[in-house]
Amino acid sequence: MTSFLVSAAVAFVMGATPAAHTGPKLTVCETVTSRYRAIGVSTEWREGERFNLMLSSDAPFLTNYVGVVIHHHGQDGQEDAFVREWQIPVEDMTRTQAYGTAYGLTPLAAGTYTIYAVDWRTRDVPEEFAPLTEYLDKVTITIKPRYAQN
Repeated sequence: MTSFLVSAAVAFVMGATPAAHTGPKLTVCETVTSRYRAIGVSTEWREGERFNLMLSSDAPFLTNYVGVVIHHHGQDGQEDAFVREWQIPVEDMTRTQAYGTAYGLTPLAAGTYTIYAVDWRTRDVPEEFAPLTEYLDKVTITIKPRYAQN
């Protein structure tokens, strides 16, 4: 398997309207602006392309740490392996939180992956591999071989 390095900068955006809260939204994008807008949103990437993650919510996160968990999909399309996880601190009463590329430098190979955003305090740690059942949001991405046609 060919692998590459993905730089994932994670930005957390917290609003102040709990009444309109629809749950956190995880976005995979090319970049995140200083005003927390996702530019170049996509779920398909080529090996070697860098992408960022942005997790946004209408209400503040009620946790001190958010986790990012990556699972690989097998040929049958089902999640079949744990790839990596890391935790990111979320400061109290902060409305916006941004992290640079030091968070989540993740070697991946061409294939399909599910990226989960989880509340680190309540994340599942199963004895045997299984897809997560409790998470803030998730997104499935496809990494195409670097020199693939189309």
